[in-house]
Amino acid sequence: GSAVTFQGYRFIAFSGWPADPEFDTRQVCIFDHDKIEKEPKDEKKPNNPIIFLHKFDIHILSMRITPQYLIVAFHHHIEIWDINLNKPLQQISIGLNVHAPCDVTNDYYLLATAGRELYNCNLYLLNEQKQFSIRAADETVSLVKFSRTPGFLATTSLDGKIVRVFDTSQKSDNNSANNSCIGKFKRGNMASVIHSIDFSPNNKFMAIVSQNGTIHFFDLRNKTPSQNPPTFRSTHKISLGQQDVAYILWQTPSLIIALTMMGMMISIAVDDETCHEVGREQLMFLP
Repeated sequence: GSAVTFQGYRFIAFSGWPADPEFDTRQVCIFDHDKIEKEPKDEKKPNNPIIFLHKFDIHILSMRITPQYLIVAFHHHIEIWDINLNKPLQQISIGLNVHAPCDVTNDYYLLATAGRELYNCNLYLLNEQKQFSIRAADETVSLVKFSRTPGFLATTSLDGKIVRVFDTSQKSDNNSANNSCIGKFKRGNMASVIHSIDFSPNNKFMAIVSQNGTIHFFDLRNKTPSQNPPTFRSTHKISLGQQDVAYILWQTPSLIIALTMMGMMISIAVDDETCHEVGREQLMFLP
């Protein structure tokens, strides 16, 4: 299943297990944690923390939530639901994409998904219900990621050779969107699936981690949008050994958290100007 949050951990949405007879990957549930902690008005009727529950006809591949919307991605379309009204608002057709890439900016203004064409990414202005597309990769788009501090969008394909980064600070139409790429950031010549991408909180650097357990760092400073953006190599790498890293979070400018498939959390202290490692701690959070 999948799980996503917003407003810290107050709201959490999750889908079920593929083979669960009661709650499978076609179903999604959203909890409001505040309703659990508040005293009920009637002791005989405890507060119900479930604010949204729905079963779709097909299996959910990825999703995001905002204070107003549930965004659900399937193989060939996106559905946007109003959480408060419990009804669908919009269905958006996309090209067949089993990765179902999807992300939303922290201000809930912009949504990125797979495009109608395999190499494209669609951008949606959620409040204005406008959309446009960008050329996001040279193969099928597999991953999209916005910076938590507004400003950037990273896109890549399944082979993981190149990550494109786009300036999202100003977008008004299809033409300006396609001229917003600040660079093509090259991970390597050999294919390697990129599991996770994140930006430093100050947007100075981007980090990616691939299936071989290496974190690659790219310097985003002094890069300007161009119709023909240059290609840049990584400025530094950190090897995590034979760790199957599923996710990275750049928590502070000098601290990166890596989570592995085996239940290990790795805290990596880095120099906030060079990204060189200065220390590391490991903690098992799953038995």
